[in-house]
Amino acid sequence: MDVLNDKEVMALKDVVKLVEIAGSTLGDAEKKYIKENHMLPGKRGKSYFLSYEEASVWRLVQEACNCPDAVMPHRSNVNRYVLQKRFNAPVGIHGKSGSLCVCVTVIYDVQDQRVVTAFPSR
Repeated sequence: MDVLNDKEVMALKDVVKLVEIAGSTLGDAEKKYIKENHMLPGKRGKSYFLSYEEASVWRLVQEACNCPDAVMPHRSNVNRYVLQKRFNAPVGIHGKSGSLCVCVTVIYDVQDQRVVTAFPSR
């Protein structure tokens, strides 16, 4: 996990705990958003998961929430955090470059205590 200082370490640990809970209870609205934007056929220019099976995608998102490799503040929204999990095999296709993605990125809103979105990334 990426760490900056002691205060931020404690905050990040709290965020990881909250995200773990949210990831295991991914809401219908969030699932619908992820499905419409990041599963085939998907939207032009957006990264999409390789799997057609929703259950497989939800497992990837849950794993990213439960065991992130990196946790960092969102660059433009102070209420959000970015979690990333790297996998050993490709999990998706990058929307702009068309290259294989081996990471899953999850955006988590601390204020609303919910996963906002999740998508494959490089």
